[in-house]
Amino acid sequence: MSDKPTPASSARQLLFSALLLGAAEFAAAVFVLASIERDPTNVAFLGLSPQRLTLLAFAALAALACLGAAVTVLRQPTLAVSSIEILSSRATFRRAAFWLLGSLALLGWLALALPPYIFLEQKDFFIRLRPIPIAAGALAFQLLLWGLLVLTPQKNARLKAFYTNNRPVVRLSAWILAALLALWAIVSVTGAGLVPDDRFWNVPGMPITGFQFFASLLLVTVLIFTQPLRLSRRQIDFLACLILFLAAGLLWNATTLKQHHFSPQPTGPDHQPYPASDAIVYDASAHYFINGYGIFSSGYSDKPLYGVFLGLLHLLAGEDYWLLTLLQVWVLALIPPMIYLIGRSINSPPLGFFLAVLILLRQRNAIAGSHLIASANVKLLVSEVPMLLGLLFCAWILFKWWKSSPRSGILAAVAGGIIGIISLIRLNAILLLPAAALYALFLYRGQIRLWWKHIARLALAFMLVFTPVVLTGTGPDGVPLLVFKFMEVIRTRYLPGTSFQLPASQTASAGTSTIQIPLFAADTPAYQFVPAHFAHNLVGALLTLPDSLVYDNLQTMAERPYWVEGNQWAGQLPPGQIAALAVNLALVALGLARAWKDYRWAGLVPLLIFLVYNTALSLGRTSGSRYLVPIDWVVYLYFATGIVELLALLKAVFVPHPTASQPAQAVIPVISRAGRQASWLVFLPFALVGVGMHIVDDYMPKRFAESAAIDSAALVQSYLPDNNTSATSYSIYAGQGLYPRFAGEKTDQPHLDFYVLSPEHGVINARLIQHNDLQSFPSGSYIVVAGCPVVVAGERPKINLDTHLIVVISPDSNTVLYSQPKPDVWGCR
Repeated sequence: MSDKPTPASSARQLLFSALLLGAAEFAAAVFVLASIERDPTNVAFLGLSPQRLTLLAFAALAALACLGAAVTVLRQPTLAVSSIEILSSRATFRRAAFWLLGSLALLGWLALALPPYIFLEQKDFFIRLRPIPIAAGALAFQLLLWGLLVLTPQKNARLKAFYTNNRPVVRLSAWILAALLALWAIVSVTGAGLVPDDRFWNVPGMPITGFQFFASLLLVTVLIFTQPLRLSRRQIDFLACLILFLAAGLLWNATTLKQHHFSPQPTGPDHQPYPASDAIVYDASAHYFINGYGIFSSGYSDKPLYGVFLGLLHLLAGEDYWLLTLLQVWVLALIPPMIYLIGRSINSPPLGFFLAVLILLRQRNAIAGSHLIASANVKLLVSEVPMLLGLLFCAWILFKWWKSSPRSGILAAVAGGIIGIISLIRLNAILLLPAAALYALFLYRGQIRLWWKHIARLALAFMLVFTPVVLTGTGPDGVPLLVFKFMEVIRTRYLPGTSFQLPASQTASAGTSTIQIPLFAADTPAYQFVPAHFAHNLVGALLTLPDSLVYDNLQTMAERPYWVEGNQWAGQLPPGQIAALAVNLALVALGLARAWKDYRWAGLVPLLIFLVYNTALSLGRTSGSRYLVPIDWVVYLYFATGIVELLALLKAVFVPHPTASQPAQAVIPVISRAGRQASWLVFLPFALVGVGMHIVDDYMPKRFAESAAIDSAALVQSYLPDNNTSATSYSIYAGQGLYPRFAGEKTDQPHLDFYVLSPEHGVINARLIQHNDLQSFPSGSYIVVAGCPVVVAGERPKINLDTHLIVVISPDSNTVLYSQPKPDVWGCR
């Protein structure tokens, strides 16, 4: 007689082990419950309350029940084997048991993962209760695992078949993981990416909370295992994109932006979410555009297309920034659908939906946590989130171009045009043009003539968009845009000090004022700070992945040392987080391996975009925070792909259905001669974009032509209270008045801050000291201001006008006067 155990006896032994372990887990729950601090009130016995005694009794009885069941399985094998056979033969009972045990396991996991503080005043009760659901969840998971291993037939054969089919992916992912771990070791030893640079070194990107990740993971698990929709691929794509678009627009608009450097809290007199800092530069460009002064009249705007976009929104919303923000959010709500299309194209619809939900929730965190962690979000008037949308579209087009067979020259032209367009949003994207041309060499091996033709199309479409802006776009003093931007980067990022020349028209006296401003006392050579910022972006993107078993909320996560502004964090991590980071790297490696296995070089398009854009950021000496927003989705893409691969493994092993094979790549038919001639029409929209920018820059009608014809000096003179005071003693500016904010109400010097957009002098910061409690400030109106300039030093010195007089030109040509109630001296000293 053979001593080899039968399947039934093996199942009985596994069940005995699961029950015995469950008894130990409930016994541990008894110990934990008894060791929690005694109740200060409502004591019944041994310093414990009746509720605690009830919980202890329940845990003890559960431990005894598990122990008794384990002994029964061990001592009565016939009964145990019969029970197992009954369970195996009844599909309805198996299904009900599966959902019951799965629900208990989920409850136990949540009890373990949720931190007590989220329950507010009920947290003490949760601390005392949680050992029981944790023990029950652990027992349910053990029984669920036992059932899946024992009651699912042919599991071993399916596991072997799945491994055989995916052995190249597993091997490649192991090599990629080894490379990533080696890179991690290099960063840890050298400190590259950890030791802060002295400028433009920001915190890591916006994280996703553990609970948000768990909910998203649960959603994609249901999608993969149930496949609830019996629709065509096109119908699924349309439905998913529509749901994601509406969810993003509604959720992002409903989330309150509490405070941000680029959007301070609204105050009187208008209580509008006016922009600040860099956002003012972009919004000022939009106003110059719609006012007819040209796209580049603001003096410094290297993001002309974003200025045009904001200008178009202003034509719809006027000066209502609540409405303008809402419109921008609905435009940027296209981000989740685009991410879905990329994930679906590279892997499957569940991956696309999973990835889109993760990015949707991260943007929600960026809005809700804007006062906690520095980043960019869809409610700010900055270019990083529009750049994210542009790079997503670029990645999708490049992927479709490089996976097509034969490869399409039309898609090559579209890719070039898209790169040109997004380069007008942020110039960092311009490096994608040579990178795409060189990368295509790997795909066109042995087809050099075809490569030349397609790269010519790529370059031509790019030039049609970008060249008109290069010819007409200028920075200050008429310097070409590209030259000015290049010199600006060199001056602010590579040189240890600089000086500024303020034109005579921006000073109180004649002549030119030269201000020497040492930006930094010492500097770091480029061969050190470029790789440091490059590595910092890698680290900053990886640290946003979920890395803890405890599902802390966003506020608690923001207290980690690397998300605290100004904190000198040098890479220290607790052991548990290090282990989670290693798991995340393994998932990223698995995702990269799967993308390579399915699509080769085309599958690495997102990685190409990450590396090239990261290089552009590093050369510009910027990293982290809002600069990561356009590209850190790439890490989430491969991370999510790795997770979906593991879920596919579980489905292949435990669900007795054949795994659907990868759909065959679409073959693009050979285009006829007439079709090739018509394909040149693809260049038309890009030519219209480039030429349209030039036309708008020159021929947009001027909105304030009549108001600008007013003699500003004479108008100011007529409102001066002292006839002996001459308007010539003031600096006088005329232009559009914007962004009024009351400040300093609780101080001895309350004031009204506002800006004047002058077509001749650019953006003028103005302040009216001791304002006379204006009920409203007609933001967007044409105004004339008189005051005394005060030069405020900084990286970019600016004029702050100490205003004595504001004359608002109303539509009926009347004037409304605001002035200081009691100025010490009329006129500038």
